[in-house]
Amino acid sequence: MLPWITACLIVVIINVPQAHAARHPSVLTANYRIYAEAKAISHEELETVATNCEEAYERIQDFLGRPVPSVQLTYHIYPSFEAKGLSTGNTQLRHADVDRKEIHMVINDWVRGDDATMDAFVLARHHLPVPATRALETGLVTFLSDGWRRRGYEYWAVRLYQANNALALADLLDNNAFAEQSYLIRAPLAGTFVAYLISEYGRGVLFDHYRTWRPTDESEVNRLQTGWRMYLAKLSDKYARQIRLDRASFPKAPGFQKGFCHAHEGYQIFDGYLSEKSDHALKKLADMGTNAVSITPFTFMRDPQKPVSLPFSHGPGAENDECVIHSAHEAQTLGMQVMLKPHIWLGGGQWPGDIEMPSDKDWRQFFEYYEKWLRHYALLAEMYEIELLCIGVELSRATVGHEDRWSEIIGNVRSLYSGRITYAANWGEEFENVTFWDQLDFIGINCYYPLSNLDDPTFEDLKQGMRSVLRRIEPVHDRYRKPVLITEIGYTSTARPWKKPHEAAWGRRQTNLDHQALCYKAVMESLHGQTWCQGIYWWKWPSFLEFGGPNNPGFTPNGKPAEEIVREWFGKAWPQSR
Repeated sequence: MLPWITACLIVVIINVPQAHAARHPSVLTANYRIYAEAKAISHEELETVATNCEEAYERIQDFLGRPVPSVQLTYHIYPSFEAKGLSTGNTQLRHADVDRKEIHMVINDWVRGDDATMDAFVLARHHLPVPATRALETGLVTFLSDGWRRRGYEYWAVRLYQANNALALADLLDNNAFAEQSYLIRAPLAGTFVAYLISEYGRGVLFDHYRTWRPTDESEVNRLQTGWRMYLAKLSDKYARQIRLDRASFPKAPGFQKGFCHAHEGYQIFDGYLSEKSDHALKKLADMGTNAVSITPFTFMRDPQKPVSLPFSHGPGAENDECVIHSAHEAQTLGMQVMLKPHIWLGGGQWPGDIEMPSDKDWRQFFEYYEKWLRHYALLAEMYEIELLCIGVELSRATVGHEDRWSEIIGNVRSLYSGRITYAANWGEEFENVTFWDQLDFIGINCYYPLSNLDDPTFEDLKQGMRSVLRRIEPVHDRYRKPVLITEIGYTSTARPWKKPHEAAWGRRQTNLDHQALCYKAVMESLHGQTWCQGIYWWKWPSFLEFGGPNNPGFTPNGKPAEEIVREWFGKAWPQSR
């Protein structure tokens, strides 16, 4: 321990007020008051955090390079995203209340929010004016961070640069364009830009122009763009070996994927993807023999004929990034492979297959927005080693006839993401006519072909119907020589779900658990042994186990006879791809 830290690190047991009786004993230092909420970490770990905090504080204050009054910060450490969200209403890895000088973060055995980003943010806000150019503040606090997203901001900026996914400097400096970008992308790039400015002009010049600088002259922006790209190129040499090793060792789980689509049903902190209830739901899946789950964050479009920037989920009850990485981590801990499957949601009973732009110009704009949105999830999947990425879902009119654009998207995703990729085509016309399957690792189909048009078919009729479905799928495999994943398949527990499997149970309240189970059994018996298929993902499994049961007419088999069909067939050995 450094001498100056020894002098200032005063560990005391705080007498916790009755209102905060659940708090772990806390640590007080010269510049921090640190609480471990809900006994997040041990007192020994708290002392280590305190030591690191003081080191970061001194480093940040030293960088500011001016006599500044000490600002005491309060840390609140939580053991999980759920605990943080239930306490603060914010489930992000970390956030700050600048006025109260409080920083809230998650620290546990697999994810940490104490990278000094928020420390730098609060101190910058108290000692510097808010700059006219948002990228300067984001870049400064990221530059002052320590181990941003585990690898550090330089590493991720280089990954984006090498993958040709770095932003143009004009977009970085434009506040509106900057705000629309993924924070995972803008933060490391802004950090390297600030680092470049400091290396080129010095921190004194940076601070002198910090408040008002907003370059609009095209020649100045171009000159800075050239210098920044040269700076990134030099950083690339520094990280080249590490990136090669990381990409080569990226997990690729082998074998047949006995999967479920894990659904964020609750839209509350306590019953969504990042909740303890969801952990229990995943545990039940693993006990049933499931070895793969898909996780689906949504974006939203109101008008399928109008290109708009696609928003990222940030709300505490939505499928935000913390939901994704928490549920992915829990699934992987249980021995399951994860497919990240971002999805566009359209209101008013519309679906992604309705997206159809009225002009070439609008199509170009749509794909620009779409790729910007998808890039965020490709980077998130890379950061947290999610084994499989689905690059789109049922975009029927945006795929057939636009294969050249999808080839570009696939190439850009592969340059950034090291795992396997697929696309979830809609059953029928789209699946049978898409031509970019040879560029993916798996052919994907959301399989809702009818099994029978009869009101009262025999079980053999249902099996024959599934065999007919397989005879429509297998030729696509034969043409492109890629294994097939059934990225979605499911049946409601209503009467005769085999007729229109894609229809939800809404408005059809005649529950029939046996009909659902018959469909499950017909699919499993017909599919087993088909070596060209390497996975099935049943739609769907809820994020809390109260969702389901014999009175639920929906798709989930949870608490219904179909659950036992899954347990039986997922317990069998499934053949490997030929």
